[in-house]
Amino acid sequence: MAIRRAIVCGVLAVCAVLVLAASSFYLDYREKVTVKSCAETLQRASLEHEVVRSSEHEVSVHTVKLRPWLVQQVAEFNYNSTPPRIKVAALTLGTHGNRGKSFHDKQLAAALPLLHTVGAAGCDLVLLPEEFAGRWAQPARDGPMFKALSPIARQYNMVIVAGMRESDPEDASKHHNAVLLINRDGAFVGAYRKLYPCCPPQDGTLPWDRGYNEGSLPGADGVRGFDFDFGRVAVLTCFDANFPELWQQMWAMRADIVLWPSAYHGGDTIKAYTMLYHWYLVPNGAGNFLDITGSTLPPAQKLADNIHMAVLDMDRVLVHRDYNW
Repeated sequence: MAIRRAIVCGVLAVCAVLVLAASSFYLDYREKVTVKSCAETLQRASLEHEVVRSSEHEVSVHTVKLRPWLVQQVAEFNYNSTPPRIKVAALTLGTHGNRGKSFHDKQLAAALPLLHTVGAAGCDLVLLPEEFAGRWAQPARDGPMFKALSPIARQYNMVIVAGMRESDPEDASKHHNAVLLINRDGAFVGAYRKLYPCCPPQDGTLPWDRGYNEGSLPGADGVRGFDFDFGRVAVLTCFDANFPELWQQMWAMRADIVLWPSAYHGGDTIKAYTMLYHWYLVPNGAGNFLDITGSTLPPAQKLADNIHMAVLDMDRVLVHRDYNW
């Protein structure tokens, strides 16, 4: 009987040790772990999302319970690999249909002092509007606009994204409503070509002189993701916002920031998709930057009436706190 009692007690003791060991695998600590890492791990586990707040790049997520392999991936994430907060700016310079080179040069020259202003203020990324310098077509790589903007990007270690009219690399007689992306070091990153120019005629002809029609061909590359040191950036231009599959494609490529150069502010459309997909959205509106919940971000500072700035917390994501077992 005594032997049986000893065996039972031993088994219970072993069970208790196992329970305690298993509980130690739950995520119940406050080490420096980025929220972004948690979210990426949770997304791989096909879990839902809910707000988790970070402070000084640390996160208390002791209510989130994960399986051991998830805990290991979170703990091994290098929280210094991504800038936790970046400053972004949008310049409201208008969208113009003038096709003259002199108009282009005038508008571009007017934008340069504003770029120096935001660069001196420590901006990490600045967005210029859709076709802000008109519709004089040029190559995206090594064209006059790139040559003017690249040295400024390099001077201030700042990403510059600018709307332009691009001549097609294969046929210069064909044009695209494009967005030029320049990296911090002044290097050419790429160009996004608007997929749905507004508004093509029904007969399929190129609408060079038909009122509001843009006179540009749709891009053939689809939605693209551009990787920077602060995350993955995707771009849609103005009328593109009306096509849900484009937003879905940006979500599938796991965009962190969506840039939306446009001739109008976007209204509820861009807010709804931001609430649905939880990225930051930077438009060329009137400072209506959106955070990952779809809320408008407060302005970072006021430098001029046509300069809008905000701070994006790249450590802030959404994770679900229930059923994470």
